[in-house]
Parts: sequence; C-alpha cells; structure tokens
Amino acid sequence: MAMQAIGKRQTIAEISRHFYCSRTTVHEQKRRALQAAADAFEEGDEHALFTLAVTRSFIQKTVAALFLICRSSYRGIMDFLESVLGYSLALGSVFNILDAAADKATAINDDYDLSPIRSSAADELFHWNRPLLTTVDIESRFCALLAKSEDRDHESWAIHLLYLQDRGYAPDACVADGAKGLRQRT
Repeated sequence: MAMQAIGKRQTIAEISRHFYCSRTTVHEQKRRALQAAADAFEEGDEHALFTLAVTRSFIQKTVAALFLICRSSYRGIMDFLESVLGYSLALGSVFNILDAAADKATAINDDYDLSPIRSSAADELFHWNRPLLTTVDIESRFCALLAKSEDRDHESWAIHLLYLQDRGYAPDACVADGAKGLRQRT
C-alpha cells in the first residue's frame, strides 16, 4: 500500500478502495514508509569512540599500512584516502611516501646484529626473472638478506655474504641447495 502511494501511479482514493481502508490510513502508511527510509539512511547520533587528528604523519603511516598490511595498490590507497578521509593525494606523493619509508627501513635493517644466527638457509627467489638472493635464520625465520641481484653467480653471493659477515653473520650451519653460485667449485 505504502509503495503504491509513494509511486504515485494511482490516486490515494484508488489505493484506499483497493485495500478497503480510509484515505487517512493510506497517507499514514505512506508517511511511515518514508520515515523508515529516511531513518535507514540517516547518520545516527552515536557518540564518538575517539577523536583522531589527521596529520601529515598520520597520512604517511596510513599509506604505508595500506600498502604493507592490506597490499593495496597506489591508486587503491588514493581512493581510500579520498573516500574515507576526504583527502586527495597524488600518485607521485604515494610513491614518495613509500620510497621514504623504504629508505628508513633499510637503515633500520642495516643496524641489526646478525651474530645470534646459528643456522640459516640460503637460496634464490625470482621476481620478473631477476634473482633475489635470500638468507633466512631457520630458528626465528628472520630474513637476514633479501637483495636484488643482476646475477646469482658465486661473486654476487660472495659480496652479499661478506656484507652479512660485517654485521656479525657467522652461522654454525647453513642449508643450501646445489646451486652453482652458492657452491663454487674450483
């Protein structure tokens, strides 16, 4: 009844005759339906759980979190900031924020003491047909090395392993596959 009255395809009098009720009843049902629809889309007067200051630092942390935790694309991050916070951020700005975060992470990673590693595993991963040299502490699963490399030969491995040794890397045992780069034979 209310939907027919809202749709205005019939007069109120025709609707009241069809449902065997008064025109006042049809008007009341129409009013209730419109009020229910309005209430459904009205923001409640809930009290705020907390207040959040949206600062430049907050935006930078949000961009990094969306990229690292949610695995969002750059454009997905831009859409989130615009939709949820009403804050526009250029594609280049997203890149710059993530690039600066990577630089900070590199500095932190370079300060790790690798002397507690007693057993490790070394292997190559490939991304876009380019090798990534990796070394992982078996016990803690800490990634001591994840380095892009042009090649996976013995010289590339030697350079990266010497760099790790400068940071205290001296495991008692290292698990490796039979790759030629890891097992140089003279």
